[in-house]
Amino acid sequence: MRPSAEKSFLFVLDNLEAGGIQRQILEVCRALSAHGHSCTLAAFRSSPDEMSGVFHSAGVKVRFLGKTTLLDFAFLQRLRRLVAGKRFDLVHSMTPQASFWLACVLPFGRRPHFVGSLLNVHKLGTSTERLCEFMASRRMDAVFVNAAAVERRYRERIPSPPPLWRIYNGVHASPPSDRAGIRARLGIPDREIAIVTAGRLQPVKRQADLIRTFAQIVKEWVEPCRLHIIGDGPLRERLESLAQSLDLSGRVVFHGVHSNPPDILPAFDIFVLPSGSEGFPNALLEAMAAGLACVATRVGGVPEALEDGVTGCLVDPASSDHMRDVILSLLRSPDLRSKLGQAAKQQTVKRFGMERMTGLAVRYYEGLVSPRHCPLAYIMSCFP
Repeated sequence: MRPSAEKSFLFVLDNLEAGGIQRQILEVCRALSAHGHSCTLAAFRSSPDEMSGVFHSAGVKVRFLGKTTLLDFAFLQRLRRLVAGKRFDLVHSMTPQASFWLACVLPFGRRPHFVGSLLNVHKLGTSTERLCEFMASRRMDAVFVNAAAVERRYRERIPSPPPLWRIYNGVHASPPSDRAGIRARLGIPDREIAIVTAGRLQPVKRQADLIRTFAQIVKEWVEPCRLHIIGDGPLRERLESLAQSLDLSGRVVFHGVHSNPPDILPAFDIFVLPSGSEGFPNALLEAMAAGLACVATRVGGVPEALEDGVTGCLVDPASSDHMRDVILSLLRSPDLRSKLGQAAKQQTVKRFGMERMTGLAVRYYEGLVSPRHCPLAYIMSCFP
């Protein structure tokens, strides 16, 4: 039997690809383990670049549930067996899809506490998505959101929601790094001004728009400069073809997936987030913590992280000209890049440090599973 003070937590998500959600869960699991709790992570499917080894090293049990089709009854049976009984005190689904399937299989008698999540404002856009989330939310004890913009979205889309836990994503302080050595390993010449973006290569991230904007930039900027793209996804081949069609071969570099992007971010000079929708983007936080001059579209929770003209530059998501002009201004001014980067580094670690995020998450979890020790933050979350 488990010691009475120990609680058991299950985190459920679609996959274990190396991404922001996965890295945030890893830090939360480490914090829960430090408090004497045990953690298990269940993913619907495996992937080539999954992080199961990293989770195992942190003492987290990993289960793959083998989901293969939209309606997979064998998968539902495996999920039901996993959450049945008294094995877990709390189950936290990290996506609306995971929340729906969990709501379908959780028993109606004695069951674990159930927490859902909304981490991006573009979710719950269709009537089907809203209906599924509404049905799942009737069984939830709370919903985790990572920005005020995401919280507003949930309240607008889901009537009479359960308590909402707003916990901003956390980031580690960037340690001193060998910038010259990292640039050498990545093949970045000393004189090059390196622009970088990071994220899954999918339509909502709008890397195609950034490539087209970069094509305009190089017509005006003749000094050494390249666009580096960290990440992979379904649009990889299409984006590579786009770069070739715009005569940018060799000027747009695709680095693929990196297991820990903060390790290489100090090699770059300017970070750009061109997304059409976001929650509270980890990629932006990591770039700010690394001291990069950041340009980001004014979407979702981005303005909650980046103060325009102080810790970076916000641009209109509908205006490629605005983004082009802002990037050009940073290319022309090393002093401005340094000023924005240093301010971003100081403010980001101060406001969104990883210990702050994990500490608040642990307090919310323990407040739910151990109501006698309920913290004020959890009590306040019960009221709109």
